[in-house]
Amino acid sequence: MTEFTKNIYHIPKILYHKREIDSEQIGNFGTYKFDKQSSIKAIKNAVKRRGIEAEVYNGLTENSFRVSYKFDSNIFVSIIIPFKDNHEVLHSCIKSILERTDYKNYEIICVNNQSKNRENFLELQTDRFADKSLKSLLNSRFSNIKFTILDYDKPFNYSAINNFAVKHAQGDVLLFLNSDTEVISSGWLNAMLEHALRNNVGAVGAKLYYPNDTIQHAGVVFGIAGVAGHAFKHIGRYQTDYYYGLPCMVRNVSAVTGACMMVRCSLFDEVGGFDEEHFPVSYNDLDLCLKMQQRGYKIIFTPFAELYHYESYSRGYSCEQDTIEKLRQKWGIVLEKDPFYNPNLTTSKEDWSF
Repeated sequence: MTEFTKNIYHIPKILYHKREIDSEQIGNFGTYKFDKQSSIKAIKNAVKRRGIEAEVYNGLTENSFRVSYKFDSNIFVSIIIPFKDNHEVLHSCIKSILERTDYKNYEIICVNNQSKNRENFLELQTDRFADKSLKSLLNSRFSNIKFTILDYDKPFNYSAINNFAVKHAQGDVLLFLNSDTEVISSGWLNAMLEHALRNNVGAVGAKLYYPNDTIQHAGVVFGIAGVAGHAFKHIGRYQTDYYYGLPCMVRNVSAVTGACMMVRCSLFDEVGGFDEEHFPVSYNDLDLCLKMQQRGYKIIFTPFAELYHYESYSRGYSCEQDTIEKLRQKWGIVLEKDPFYNPNLTTSKEDWSF
């Protein structure tokens, strides 16, 4: 049915109450086995009918599935990492990329924003580099990976820094990445690329965890905490049954965080990149996603790209009131009603509770 119409609407009301199960039936009901093979066959048939090149696998939860899209492995990715000082954090991020990434067709562009001890970073490109293990990685089996350090010698403006880096990027696809992240899953780039290269997809976001293995980001929900919040924040990494397993499923979302966001370079240019004037520090990622949605592109969250994000445990989106007002003036009611969030759920917390 979904292949023949786009006029599908979710009714967020209780339309049916399930009858109480007799105690004698509970045992039988509990032993019910979901027919996964029939489900996989049905999904494969749907993929084939739609002319999609993809494989179908079991998902991360008991009754979910993964449609893994095929893509050209020659696609070149530009990983853009802004930084200021804290060279140990940056080095840890780069090492995790080099050591744990299956996909090998990429470059790393680090953008130095007025670091006080600039020498710590210049040494990445010299034999004097203090971190011998990282230098060895860059000089040995990863010698084919282009590594660049750019200087952005102006006051901090996240949007301007990334727009500046994009002008120097050679990739077909851009990956904006915070320096305080660490790659966990080896297939993270593949998992993001398979969606970012779909013609109807705009931005793709990853699943980010705090160091204590609770969720920091699993997509962005509008309307929470006044503007937006991260989905399933502080839910355990291994809680595959939470809210029907939704934190563990690829799904449409209203936005994804710029801490780890992938987008095609051509599409980034099409929407005008990050807004340097109105959103120099915060909410630039939300604005970028909204610009893509306005043009009909989907925003995708994938749990198959996993990273740690070492931001403050309590810090979410910063609340500069003037920036919030600019966002509201530009996007209005769009920020008040998230189409991917049930209106019966809370807007004061990020745990998807009632």
